[in-house]
Amino acid sequence: MDKILVWLREFLVAMPAVLLALSFHEFAHGFVSWKLGDPTARNFGRLTLNPLKHIDPLGFICMALFHFGWAKPVPVNARYYKKPRLGMALTAAAGPAMNLLLGFFGMALFKLLLLVPTESAFMEGFMGVAIDIARYFCLLNVGLAIFNLIPVPPLDGSATDPATAQASATCRCPTHRFSPVASPRNGRSSTRSTPSPRRTARGRRYRTGVSA
Repeated sequence: MDKILVWLREFLVAMPAVLLALSFHEFAHGFVSWKLGDPTARNFGRLTLNPLKHIDPLGFICMALFHFGWAKPVPVNARYYKKPRLGMALTAAAGPAMNLLLGFFGMALFKLLLLVPTESAFMEGFMGVAIDIARYFCLLNVGLAIFNLIPVPPLDGSATDPATAQASATCRCPTHRFSPVASPRNGRSSTRSTPSPRRTARGRRYRTGVSA
């Protein structure tokens, strides 16, 4: 029974941190791509912080339980960029950069919560959970940023260098029909059918993976 309660507590601590970290990460990819002239993520409804638009159910469960998972990939189209290789590199770097910012925020929040006095058993228990969430949020985001900077497809690091991003920028995989999707569980590629709501788009999708 004690093990079940410990597992349940860990899951409840991880759940809000995972939802925020993955949602902000994927939103950052789409937002930067949109600012660079690519409307693909917006057309697919991905310019939002709504976790339901970004969370892959299985990836979320694995992240919360096993500290390893993934989110839905964000579709982008490098042909909209004035400088495709640079645009692809900036878009790829946006996700890890966002997680680093969130990691610093989580660290600051963690230190602030440690200063809050706990004058009752209820406050002590409540603040204990809040401190655990802030600590996990910080570590998760830092881990997510570092892991995704590894220069191995399909992680973001494989496209963050403008000198080597040409293959990504000239990808000819139509996202309205098929998009290359590689799972960080095994690194193998597969295809997923995704109808485009407005126009035919060709480009790359970012998949977020982390081991924390």
